[in-house]
Amino acid sequence: MTELVSQFTLGFEVDVEARFENYLPGNNSDALYELQEFVNTPSSGLIYLWASPGCGCSHLLQGATHEAREQGRSAAYILAEDLIDSPTNLLDNLAGIELVCIDNLEIIAGSAEWETALFHLFNRLMAENAKLVVAAKSAPRSLNIQLSDLKTRMQSGLTLRLDPLNDYQKMEVLQFRAQLRGMELSEKVAHYILSRSSRDMTYLMSLLAQLDTEGLRIKKKKLTIPFVKEILEVTASPPPFNNP
Repeated sequence: MTELVSQFTLGFEVDVEARFENYLPGNNSDALYELQEFVNTPSSGLIYLWASPGCGCSHLLQGATHEAREQGRSAAYILAEDLIDSPTNLLDNLAGIELVCIDNLEIIAGSAEWETALFHLFNRLMAENAKLVVAAKSAPRSLNIQLSDLKTRMQSGLTLRLDPLNDYQKMEVLQFRAQLRGMELSEKVAHYILSRSSRDMTYLMSLLAQLDTEGLRIKKKKLTIPFVKEILEVTASPPPFNNP
């Protein structure tokens, strides 16, 4: 518990690669622009992001956190699953934070205590001229929020829906993120990965990290089909699936 309070005071750690400039938006350029503008303006407010898993909500929330901190402003990125079994007064540690980003909001929806705590956090942030960005897997009207005042607050800001990436865009992301890690990933090998594994972006980023780790161990930076095949054979993963 002490560690969690400390994390709130300092702000949760965020992925160093999850930045606005590292986000390949596909059809989500407008959402990226709106979020960048929101973070870079002085006024308070709310942005509500929603999408199916793997569309990039977590990346954008962490990117917003990075952006605010690089401008010298305080920002905290919070996973709702790290809240649900904790006392709600942990949110008191967010006093004075200028940007709060809460991911996977649906996890605390339906919890009377956490809905009330989030309602008071929203009001406090707006009174302090701060900003709130939340992300969930459904639109605010569809989220299982029982507290009507909180549901109204969640519908009061700008709502942005992220579209999933198509296979070609996922290949672009794989190649781009591989390049950031210093790896060489050809279009042919990227296509092989998509045809032999789950196309879920969270899984694909985890796989890329594993390829990087194993590649560093054997001093291999160019990803080849035999090397990828070997890693896939020993990696627990969801079964391959085809887009409808």
